[in-house]
Amino acid sequence: SEEWLFGSFAALFWVMTTLGLVIPFLYMLIQAFRKDYVNITWTAVMSFILVVAFWFKRYMIIVPTLS
Repeated sequence: SEEWLFGSFAALFWVMTTLGLVIPFLYMLIQAFRKDYVNITWTAVMSFILVVAFWFKRYMIIVPTLS
């Protein structure tokens, strides 16, 4: 975990955390408080960002154990 947070995999970890948690959470929070603001295009973009974050997560599970 030290290697993920501050070591050689820190950049990937923080990109994964930002893409997978922070950005979609903020977008869904905006949609929750503004009932008239539901944009299907941006929701699809957020889902694509989540898929990219999941691939980063998969990479982070496999690669550090091999090195």
